[in-house]
Amino acid sequence: MSAITVPADTSQLAQLGAFVQQQCARAAQVVLVDLVVTELAGNAIRHGGARTLHLEVRDLVGEYEVILEDDGAPFNPTATEVRPMGELREGGYGLPLVQRCSKSVSYERVGERNQVRLVFDAGGSA
Repeated sequence: MSAITVPADTSQLAQLGAFVQQQCARAAQVVLVDLVVTELAGNAIRHGGARTLHLEVRDLVGEYEVILEDDGAPFNPTATEVRPMGELREGGYGLPLVQRCSKSVSYERVGERNQVRLVFDAGGSA
């Protein structure tokens, strides 16, 4: 397991992305893992008022488990109605991408922190 904790600021998204790229290097679709983490971290910063972000990556047999924690307002991305893709609109594509790019997504509120667990294939597409 590898982990990183950064201030919840959009200027830190590049550092989180570099961490994901390094830790998930075997994933054929590592760019999708990076996209999902960036989307969730950006939402925690912009909409949740988070002050810190903590990211863990676990390299499991055949898959990666990615855990993103933030100390922002409670928000369960799995309980939000995901609108269909392909509609012409501004915004609202982030959570459908999170759902479609990962094998599984789960949420738990742990104390004062949001915890989103994601699973991605290590050797193939997500």
